[in-house]
Amino acid sequence: MAFPALVLPNELLYAIVLEVPFDTESKPWLGAKLLWSSIEPLSLTSKACREYAMERWFEILRVDCDSDIEKTLQLFPKVRTWTK
Repeated sequence: MAFPALVLPNELLYAIVLEVPFDTESKPWLGAKLLWSSIEPLSLTSKACREYAMERWFEILRVDCDSDIEKTLQLFPKVRTWTK
């Protein structure tokens, strides 16, 4: 006997991703940034979770030079709306 798949609404997934206390790396002059290793598994679970994880990851954007910003925007156009 097969059981039906249980699916959480995207709104609930989004709320979970925004509230989960992921591990961070903190640098006094840069503040805290989520560790990719702590959020990566979530990004692999579904298309919706991947987008929510990327939004959470890019809340803080660290770059070494101006050209890094352009490269990031080309790869991830939504960064403009995700970065605070």
